[in-house]
Amino acid sequence: MTLVFVWKEKYAVGEPTLDKQHRYLFDLGNEIQTADKNQAKTYVMKLYKYATDHFKTEETHMKQIQYPDVKNHRKLHDQFITDLNTLSENFSIESFDEFKKFLYLWLINHILNEDNKYFIFANRHREKANL
Repeated sequence: MTLVFVWKEKYAVGEPTLDKQHRYLFDLGNEIQTADKNQAKTYVMKLYKYATDHFKTEETHMKQIQYPDVKNHRKLHDQFITDLNTLSENFSIESFDEFKKFLYLWLINHILNEDNKYFIFANRHREKANL
């Protein structure tokens, strides 16, 4: 089963750098969905590196605007990285399809729910700064 990541404007969080990074995560997700199983581990590592960089950018922005739930958000990021580490250590061709499903559900849920909470706060912060 191939799951397709389709970027929708409702996923946009209003911060150009982070929206660009999220779009790239969708592109990478699509590459992973269609990857040959022999390339699977390479893509898992590529996702690991990019997600790590993206999370740092996002968490830095959260600190700058004093987002009150930054600790919990960081825990979600840390858990995702832990899950990728576990997958990488125990990687098998058979587990690749489960990984694809996990990635799809995690990314959509994280952006729509967790990142959205943060960006509601960020938008209010921007509005106050512009007053």
